[in-house]
Amino acid sequence: MPGVTTKEPMFRIGHASPVAALRYQHATEERDRAVADYLDSQIAAVKRPRKARVKRLS
Repeated sequence: MPGVTTKEPMFRIGHASPVAALRYQHATEERDRAVADYLDSQIAAVKRPRKARVKRLS
């Protein structure tokens, strides 16, 4: 994440070394992308006008 030092997530996650923190950084980036894609799809669904259902009278 921009502006975040390696030491900050190390402290929060409990890694003892920067090497351990950097080893798992790729997993965080992949998860961030998945979350962003999901949110984009939800926002797009809300913005998309729904087709009105027309009930046919017989």
